[in-house]
Amino acid sequence: MGHRKLSPYKKARNEQRRHVLRYIMERAYVDRRRAETVSLVSRDEVLNACQVKFLSVVPNIVKGEVLTDSRGLGSLQRSQKRNNVDF
Repeated sequence: MGHRKLSPYKKARNEQRRHVLRYIMERAYVDRRRAETVSLVSRDEVLNACQVKFLSVVPNIVKGEVLTDSRGLGSLQRSQKRNNVDF
């Protein structure tokens, strides 16, 4: 059983998404005490630096935003139950 081949459009979009996320995470601050990764770049800086064709692959982030954390509530983490959590 083989994998389904992606169209050239989807393949290019996925490659750019990986490149953008790698760029963001390489320039992020890792707070080991709070188990968080904090963004040090904004969406505009990523757009200027990466020269992307697909604007949808660049997440809408700002400086100082928590990208990942131990509770799964970071802006780059996918949480199905995020809206149902009561604090």
